[in-house]
Amino acid sequence: MFIIGFTIIDLVWTSLWVDGGAGPLTNKMTNIAWKIFKAADKRVKNILNLSGPFLLIGTLATWVMLLWIGWTLIFAGSQGVLRTSGNDPVLWYDYIYYSAYVIFTLGNGEYSPDGAVWKIATSIATGFGMMFLTLGTSYILSIIGAVIRKRAFASSVFGVGKSAEEIIINAWDGDDFYRMDLYLSELSTELSILTYQHKAYPLLFYYHTSKRVQALSVAVPIIDDVLSFFEYGLTDEVKINWLLVRSLRSSINEYLETLEKIFKEFEERPLSLPDIHRISYAGIPTVEEGGFRKKMEEIEERRQILYGLMVADNRR
Repeated sequence: MFIIGFTIIDLVWTSLWVDGGAGPLTNKMTNIAWKIFKAADKRVKNILNLSGPFLLIGTLATWVMLLWIGWTLIFAGSQGVLRTSGNDPVLWYDYIYYSAYVIFTLGNGEYSPDGAVWKIATSIATGFGMMFLTLGTSYILSIIGAVIRKRAFASSVFGVGKSAEEIIINAWDGDDFYRMDLYLSELSTELSILTYQHKAYPLLFYYHTSKRVQALSVAVPIIDDVLSFFEYGLTDEVKINWLLVRSLRSSINEYLETLEKIFKEFEERPLSLPDIHRISYAGIPTVEEGGFRKKMEEIEERRQILYGLMVADNRR
C-alpha cells in the first residue's frame, strides 16, 4: 500500500497541484536526469533537445511501473486471485499479469478475485488505472501546449531584435518609444501565463531547444535588459510608458522566483552590459556611460540570476 500511496501522492502533486511544483519522486528523478543530459550534451550534439520528451515519458512510465508493482505485491501477498478454469496454482507471473489487466482495464476473464474484499480491491485498482490514464493524457497535452507557447514568446522577442540594443534601436521612432506599448503589454501577459504554467507543469523547463530564437531562457534576460536600459540608460526627455515597463518587470520577477525554487545554480557573474555607445550612435538620447554602469551595478544580483537562468538551460 505504501508504494501505491506514494505514487498517487506524487502523481497528484505533480499534475494537479498548481503551486506545489513537482512531487518528491518526480523532482528527484528529473534533477538527476537533467544533469546527466547536460553532461552528455558536451559529447553528443543536441542530445539535450530530447530531455523534455524523455523526462515526460520517463515520469509517466515510473508512475505506471510503481502502480503495477504495488498492486502485484498486494494481490500476490494475499493470494486473493483465482483461476476461473482449471486447478493450476496461480504463480507469481500470473499476479503480474492480473495486476496489469486490472489497471489497464483489459477485462480478461481468465482470473477472478477471491471473495468480496478482493473484488473491491480489484475495482479500486481499476479506478486508479483509469485515473492515471486520464491525468497522464491531459498532462501530456497541457505540457505540449505550454512548450509551444514558451517558444512562441521567445520568437516574438527575437522577432523585434536579436539583442537588447537591437530591440531598443528598432523601437525608437525618433521621439519616443510609445509604439512599443502594445508589444510590452502582450509580453507581460504571455510571461505571466508562462510563469503559472511552469508552476503547474514543472517538467516544462526541461524542454530544451538548440535554437536560440526559441529559447525562453535567452529571451527573458534580453527583454529584461531592455527594461533596465529604459530605466537607467535614457535621459529624462525620452518618454516611456512606465506602467507597462513595471508590469513586464513584475512578470519577469515572478518568473525568476518560480525558477529559483527549481534551480539553485545561479552564477557569481552577471550578464554583460548592453552597449550604450551603439544605442547612442543610433540617435537615442542616453546618459553618460559611467552613470549607466553605476546604476546597473545596483541590480547586479538580479542580473546574476538572469545569467544563471541561461546557465541552468545550458547556455552562455
